[in-house]
Amino acid sequence: MSTANWGSLAVQLSSMGLSNAARDAIRYGEQAFRDERASRQAWAKRVGEGSSAETSRQALREAFELIESGGSAARAVELVQESIRLSTQDYGRAFLLGFAARRAANAVASSEKEAQARYLTLAVEGFGAAAQINPQDAEALARLAEAQMQSGAFEDGIRNVGKAMLIDPQNAVARPLAELIHVILTNVK
Repeated sequence: MSTANWGSLAVQLSSMGLSNAARDAIRYGEQAFRDERASRQAWAKRVGEGSSAETSRQALREAFELIESGGSAARAVELVQESIRLSTQDYGRAFLLGFAARRAANAVASSEKEAQARYLTLAVEGFGAAAQINPQDAEALARLAEAQMQSGAFEDGIRNVGKAMLIDPQNAVARPLAELIHVILTNVK
């Protein structure tokens, strides 16, 4: 209830001949409302000034929950991008962006080529940033290769599968890709 509403309520109730105790209760309610509003405004100011990191973490948590639950991958991409905008891009955010974007690209109807391309570009950017932050991470390199190959950048994808296999020959993403590349290249010759 706004301050104006409290005031009009007080006028209406006092015209009804309420006791002083009732009027005091109304004044107390109006003051409590003002105090609560001032407290909320002070908190909102603090949030706006200093807790973009917390907002960033919350967006990241929501994105992760969406991905785990099979929810909207497109919304997860938006949340991760918001998290990166509010904070620094670290390995986890970059990897999650790649993962959510690739899932979103796969969820988009095959007739929506532009949307698929946009999400695959984000996947390549996310996994690429993760691989740049941690160049010895076979998983990031393999997922980068997967996204690159899906987007048509086969040479880059093949190169990154090779890097991932050098780091971890048993990687669950890189190994099947390497086998597929081997079959394709063997049959092309």
